Amino acid sequence: MRFSGEHAVTLTDKNRLVIPLRLRENLPIQAQDQDFYLWVHKGYVQIMPTEYLASLEESLAKLTIFNADVRKFSRNLYAQIIKLSPDSQWRLTLPTQVLDALKVNNISKNTKPQLVVIGTGDSMEIWRQEEWDLTRQSLSLESDAISDRIAYLLMKLK
Repeated sequence: MRFSGEHAVTLTDKNRLVIPLRLRENLPIQAQDQDFYLWVHKGYVQIMPTEYLASLEESLAKLTIFNADVRKFSRNLYAQIIKLSPDSQWRLTLPTQVLDALKVNNISKNTKPQLVVIGTGDSMEIWRQEEWDLTRQSLSLESDAISDRIAYLLMKLK
């Protein structure tokens, strides 16, 4: 499963976000009955399909619990993860902690928050449009240096 692209979405009055069709097309047929797991980060929220979370858990299980960073990462992940199921129209009702993380909780009722859902390969992310625009601009300035570091890591895997 591969998620890609930027998809503008609007949060409804009832704090529901529709998972864009282009992203849903990459889910298994039976995904309507599947749960999604939201993980709040600074400035954005990651949406993980069940398969992605299972893969992440499998990878974590291979690491030693005697490593302080592994324990901290696991604490952060499992303390913040939120399990949600889409309704029949592929909407996720976002809880308060997600709205707070996206800084859309205190927006006036007359203004609908403009959000963007981006595909990141095996998962998706929800951003406030303004935050994503700044992040995308920063990424574009750093892209050559990032590409060089990733190429180096890939070479080490061989």
